[in-house]
Amino acid sequence: MLSSVVGYRILGRAEPAASARTAYLCEAPQRLGVADQVLLSELAGSSLRLTEVTDLLRQYSAVESDHLLALHELLGDEGSSSLFLASQAPSRGTLANATIPLEPQAKALAVAAAARGAHALHEAGIAHGSISPHAIFLTGRGPVLGPPDVVGPAGKVTTSKPGGVLNYVDPALLRGEAPSRASDIWSLGASLHMSLSNMTLYPGLDDDEPVIAVQRVLYSRPRLDPGLPAGILDVIRSCMASDVSKRPAAALVVASILEGYEFADLSGPVSEPDLAQAVSASEQTGGVA
Repeated sequence: MLSSVVGYRILGRAEPAASARTAYLCEAPQRLGVADQVLLSELAGSSLRLTEVTDLLRQYSAVESDHLLALHELLGDEGSSSLFLASQAPSRGTLANATIPLEPQAKALAVAAAARGAHALHEAGIAHGSISPHAIFLTGRGPVLGPPDVVGPAGKVTTSKPGGVLNYVDPALLRGEAPSRASDIWSLGASLHMSLSNMTLYPGLDDDEPVIAVQRVLYSRPRLDPGLPAGILDVIRSCMASDVSKRPAAALVVASILEGYEFADLSGPVSEPDLAQAVSASEQTGGVA
């Protein structure tokens, strides 16, 4: 398949996102007008539909935000089992697998950047639906939120491993609800927890028992790391509140809180008034619910 991707000179392998089979760091063809290296991801699925994928990625790329991954082009044929997506290269990996050491403050700010990207999508009427540390790309210009998972997660859907979908998905989606502003905020909280604690929310899930694993997620509470600073736990609990009316009203709230505190200052509680005042009423309305 790589021989059919015209104009790209492969420099080496890169970490694939959840929706990619493989990924490569490449020099971009002149037609893109891009000076930087690009990430070429092979999107793999049993029933990829070029038109549907193109529509979804076009909606994502039409949103103007410095906190979203820049997409360049999609290559493939209708009905093909593989498509190739050229995008901005995450020169420092992802929040899940960074190529440089990250202090807790830098990890929190990476989640804040993803929250700003998610807010931009929400205001444009788009719910991401697959936010995780693997979807937070660390580029030379700062962290950005990658596009929604267009073909479903790679590997097993239910896994206790840090990259597993169940560690980051709002249980409401497992009950059949559509992705929303609230479910993306849940995922931001889960991503913040994983990036700072390296602990799964549901320890002991069995990859070989997917039905039981889903039931555990649906009927048990996520287990948070008590060793995290109290202020960070406040943010996470607020994002993951079972009552969606008690979650931050917008992803921008999460970004504002994480950006507004030095990590050493997050030892005290973040009160509900602080959450409410972090974003204006005009920024809490419009877009996706």
